Amino acid sequence: MKTKRRRRRGDRRGLTSRFADPFASVNMKPEILEHIMGLSADSPGWGEPVDGLIPIITYAHVAAKRGLLPEGFDQWDLKTSTGESVAHYAVLETCFPNDFKHWALKNDHGFSVAHFAVNAKTLPKDFEHWDITNDTGVSIAHMAAATGDLPPDVPIRVWALRDKNGWTAAHVAADSGHLPPDVPDEVLRLRQVADDSPDSSVAATVLVADEKKTVQAHPRVVERAKAIHEEMLGEQAAGEAESGGGPESDVPGTVAPRKDSSASRKSKRTSSSARRRGKKV
Repeated sequence: MKTKRRRRRGDRRGLTSRFADPFASVNMKPEILEHIMGLSADSPGWGEPVDGLIPIITYAHVAAKRGLLPEGFDQWDLKTSTGESVAHYAVLETCFPNDFKHWALKNDHGFSVAHFAVNAKTLPKDFEHWDITNDTGVSIAHMAAATGDLPPDVPIRVWALRDKNGWTAAHVAADSGHLPPDVPDEVLRLRQVADDSPDSSVAATVLVADEKKTVQAHPRVVERAKAIHEEMLGEQAAGEAESGGGPESDVPGTVAPRKDSSASRKSKRTSSSARRRGKKV
């Protein structure tokens, strides 16, 4: 069981390791450069495959990798034989225009251009499309959180983005030791599911990672996580006491026992039997 848990935790921290480099080195032969320099932005020649290269890539891919695409180029969806678009190549070297809008374009494996960019650390500073996901629900926010590249001032809705297992970007940051020390309390309170136990919260994830020494979280984050986790446990205990129908215990931190409905039913049955026996007598 422990081995499985470590593997899952490692996967969360190692999201970027899922990207093998799909790009063969491109030797810029004179004839390739000459062909590229002779193409206009809207030329169909960009989609022609370059002879002798594997995987099969187009002249546009070579130009994108070398930063040679002309202004006005808009054939970003041209793909290689392995399914990567020109846009996927361009973001590896920050060779894309300021008004670039093709972040959600996916390769044949379900990874978007933005996934490649966050892996290559080429996302622009004003990037806002954190909710783009791959086919398994891993968002750009999750990947950035895993490496400490998610800006600390992103809106709480970004921290709260969940993958298919309910794991938020904040959980990933906590699990990898990259949660900012001044992150809002609401982020530390996030749970895998809205009505889940406090033990599924971001605060609890911080404490588990700190206890196991798998990562080194900021001391202030750990201190705040302890306080918030205890507070959440107290709120849960109070809620259980209220739903149990009885008064809360006078002892701080304890919960009044629930009424035993089965015992109550048994008592009623016993009383009824006694009354029936009394009538017979």
